Amino acid sequence: MKTYKAWEKSGVDLDEYLGKEPVRIDEELYLHILEIVPSEYCDRYCGQCGEPTFKENGTYYHTTVYRANDKYFYIGELPSLNH
Repeated sequence: MKTYKAWEKSGVDLDEYLGKEPVRIDEELYLHILEIVPSEYCDRYCGQCGEPTFKENGTYYHTTVYRANDKYFYIGELPSLNH
């Protein structure tokens, strides 16, 4: 599990710390991702960081997290879910 405290100690950017593969994260890191700037998208289970991490073929990609049964996950850099 990746944690907010371990990320702070790592000294690397958040996208580098999270990596490319889905991974379980702690609640503090989940909330931080959704509160960096106003969320791009957020519902009861899924949310996206308001600041895109990159743009490809005219589409912005956002750090995306998911919550299920009081467990939190980073699921990747996905196109905006805010249609």
